[in-house]
This record gives sequence, structure tokens and C-alpha cells, in this order.
Amino acid sequence: MHNTLFYYLTLWRPLGYGIVFLGMIFEGDAILFSAAFLAREHFFTLHTTVPVVLAGVMIGDFFWYQLGALANHYSLPWVKHWATRIAAPLDNHLEDRPFHCFLVSKFIFIGHGVLVRAGMVKMDMRKFIKADIPATLLWMLAVGSLGYFSSISLALLRRYLHLAELSLLFSLVLFLLILSIVKQYSKKVL
Repeated sequence: MHNTLFYYLTLWRPLGYGIVFLGMIFEGDAILFSAAFLAREHFFTLHTTVPVVLAGVMIGDFFWYQLGALANHYSLPWVKHWATRIAAPLDNHLEDRPFHCFLVSKFIFIGHGVLVRAGMVKMDMRKFIKADIPATLLWMLAVGSLGYFSSISLALLRRYLHLAELSLLFSLVLFLLILSIVKQYSKKVL
């Protein structure tokens, strides 16, 4: 039985890496989870996927930080309003404990808002990089491991289904459900 999606991903692997790179700039969690899953399935290579993901995340984080800096300089009201609404309550944490703030924000869907806010409050670039890189690496390890190892745990199920697409979809839906629960919980706590 042919798995059309995976056939084309294998055939057009550079395009897949490009999609992962761009996805890491704008989305993150689901793309990282899927890329790790596909690396375990040998549709991507792990030694290429990790640098592509890391480059996408770091360029994306710098982009969001610069968007915040530009929002102040060029007075972009919609960006200011969005980032202020999302991340202004975390300004003290952003100043006092930026690593913790960046790390937690990556798991609760406010990561881009916090990065934009860091640019808006003119966080020193060295301080930004010093906090963002380790937070990004820990986040990549956690989410990437979930994607990578969910592929292993679904190996028996896939043998019966013969559709790796369904196992990826199931794993991704489960992952998004867990993230949704974490998001709801974090809203109550914050």
C-alpha cells in the first residue's frame, strides 16, 4: 500500500525541510513534533532536521524580537496592543528571570508575544540571547522527544493499520490536546 504523503515527502525532502524551517518561525510546537516524528520514521534525517529546526526557531525568535523593537520605533499599534495584552503581565519576569519567562512561554502558546514584548521593552540583545538559546534548546528537547518517541510507541499500532499518516495524525492530535490542557491551566494560574 502506498503512503502518498510520505512518498512525496521522501521525493521532495528539501521542500519538507523548507516547510519545517518556515513553520518553526511562525508556529513551532506542531511543526517540531511532526518533524521529530518524521525523523524517527526516516522520512527526514535527524542530523539534518535538528539544525533546520534550531535555525528556524532562532531566526524566528530574532524576527519576533525585532518586530517588537520596530513596533516601538514605527508605532505599529496592532503589534503593541497584541503583545501588551498577551505579555505585559510578565514584564517583571521578563526583566528578572528572562530564561524562565522564555521557557514557560514556549509551552503555553504565548511565546511569540513574549518575544515581541522583549523587543518592545528594549531588552538588551545579549541578555535576550543568553536567556533564549537555553530555553529554546530545552523546549526543542522536550517537544522533539515527544514527537520522536511517540513514533516508537505507535509502531505496533502502525503495523496493523499500515498507515503511518494515521499514527502521525493521532500523535499530533494527542499532543495538541495536552498543550490545550496546559494552556487552560496556565491561564488560571497566570
